[in-house]
Amino acid sequence: MTCIIIIFKQSSGIQQPVDPRIKQKIHNLVGRVVNNVNEMRRHLGEFLRVELFFGCELPPTNRRFFPIATNVRNHIYIATLKQRFSKCDQKKHESQAS
Repeated sequence: MTCIIIIFKQSSGIQQPVDPRIKQKIHNLVGRVVNNVNEMRRHLGEFLRVELFFGCELPPTNRRFFPIATNVRNHIYIATLKQRFSKCDQKKHESQAS
């Protein structure tokens, strides 16, 4: 049986996408009115320690799990837009149902 090991290097210029669980957590926290990047990163660090890697060693600074501030800010913006438009759609449906 052959194992394929993929190693990502920070210095090689290869960008890792943010883990989907981290993206989902950002969207959930934006719904709870967390809009500050530093506060979001603090919540994400706690999420990694308590839920994703409970009882395990945290991976060394890996952008997949520790996104830079720009990535966090972008995901906060996307989550804000999604929630804004979902609320507009809900109001539209409520007015049509009445």
